[in-house]
Amino acid sequence: AIPVFLLLRPLAQRTVSLGEAAIPAAPVLAPLFLKLAVSFFAICAVGLMVVSHSTGILSALGAADGAWLGPILYNLGYIGGSLTGGRLEQAVGGRVALTIINAAMIVALLPLAFTAPLPLALAALALIGATLGGVASVMPMVVSDRYGHGALGAVYGKLNVAYGLGGLIAPWLAGVLYVATGSYALAMWFGIALAAIGVAASLAVGRKPASPMAR
Repeated sequence: AIPVFLLLRPLAQRTVSLGEAAIPAAPVLAPLFLKLAVSFFAICAVGLMVVSHSTGILSALGAADGAWLGPILYNLGYIGGSLTGGRLEQAVGGRVALTIINAAMIVALLPLAFTAPLPLALAALALIGATLGGVASVMPMVVSDRYGHGALGAVYGKLNVAYGLGGLIAPWLAGVLYVATGSYALAMWFGIALAAIGVAASLAVGRKPASPMAR
């Protein structure tokens, strides 16, 4: 509770102008919304794929005895990412923050695609957990900056469809690929490809506008 209080205290002092409340929700086929959705989908799909198969991934890497640590390290990473993602967005901006998160997934997936030792694999799982936690706090700020605080609920609600699709598709596909190949390597490379698409989509989002407006 103490770290949460210290992190939220500056945000509690932030004022919201009355004009921001009238910004309408974004159409789902608008270019900006689609770019955010693709970036969000990539992060969520990879994050949910990895956590759902975390013990299996570690067992496949020959670390069955330590596989129980996978979900624990992943969720600790998620908590850390949730607490620090907003600060990252404030420091570098939404576009760069989303790019960093997708790039971090690539870095974390690479050792899982090969035969990584247990400590490195656990660190990779924690980092992937941090990316999913980070985007949970970064994306609402990105939406608020570009559409206004008044539209946050509507726009972020639509973006969460990407979260649902990621959780529906990626864990299932990882299981299919594992059954077909006897390894998680192909699933990890699939995640790397998704994250690379997420990097491109994040870079295409554009800089924070001078004032929020629906696009």
